[in-house]
Amino acid sequence: MTDKDKELIELLKHENQELREKIEKILQDTKRTYIEVIISIMGALESKDEYTRGHSFRVSHYCIETAYELPEDKKLTEKEKELLEFASIIHDVGKIGVQDSVLLKPERLTEEEYKIMQTHTLIIKKILGPLIFLKEAIDIALKHHERIDGKGYPFGLKGEEIPFLSKIICVCDAFDAMTTPRQYRKKPLSLDETFAELRKNVGTQFDGVIVESLIRAIKKIGLLKY
Repeated sequence: MTDKDKELIELLKHENQELREKIEKILQDTKRTYIEVIISIMGALESKDEYTRGHSFRVSHYCIETAYELPEDKKLTEKEKELLEFASIIHDVGKIGVQDSVLLKPERLTEEEYKIMQTHTLIIKKILGPLIFLKEAIDIALKHHERIDGKGYPFGLKGEEIPFLSKIICVCDAFDAMTTPRQYRKKPLSLDETFAELRKNVGTQFDGVIVESLIRAIKKIGLLKY
């Protein structure tokens, strides 16, 4: 192999690396564009209901802050943090497919209405399924209502069958629901009451490591108001 051949090979390697970097940037930009569109959709959906306005954004923020407080053996990679961010933003997008009479009902739902509400997790996949790059995030969001004891939905998964990132969203979702007014409960719980409720349901509904990590995060950042 001549020196000229070696130079050509090095040049091709460099050009290939540049091409890979450009493609990766395009993919990341495309992801962000889609996420921004989804954020707009969620804003429009939540604007219909004064009690859930800002819910998805708060849950996403709580998830990321909780991730920073996880113990060393549970720390997330940068890719997992991005996946958690995307999944938490889209976790309620399926509610677009739930009729307003159920979604906005001012009283507690009947058993039949609750079953209709539960379908919102499956609707996520119907709406966003074609977006291949969101496949992992969709799977995480799909399972954010599963419980440690197997009594959640839509699949009745339990324990380690539930993705860890789904467990984070589950805890943060419940935290925001308890600390904001809702149609069925106008007065939110205090922080102490919420922490007690979360801890009471460790091992049945929630993962204990995540609950304590969220509590540490909230003591640092406080409640979000948007």
